[in-house]
Amino acid sequence: MSGGGTVTVGEQRLRLDPAHLVFLAANTPHAVKPDPCTDMVLLVQLEARAAAVPGVVRSRAYTYQIIQRGVGASQYRLALVGLAWPEDRGDTLPL
Repeated sequence: MSGGGTVTVGEQRLRLDPAHLVFLAANTPHAVKPDPCTDMVLLVQLEARAAAVPGVVRSRAYTYQIIQRGVGASQYRLALVGLAWPEDRGDTLPL
């Protein structure tokens, strides 16, 4: 993680930065607000999320990277999905 900000869960405000991590249960409603003049980059490791979907026979761990950037009064969020590298190097993907 780089940057910093605040995670709001209900009425609770939690600090989020390289020294303070926040763990939330799946489907917990929340909001993330970067500090002023700061870009935030989060990397989330998801191990068994896809396996919990009914009908899924096999799944692989993957990462979900969130980049949130403030531009003026607006917040923009970009999400990238990738392999759980270095454990999964994508050797079996037909690219």
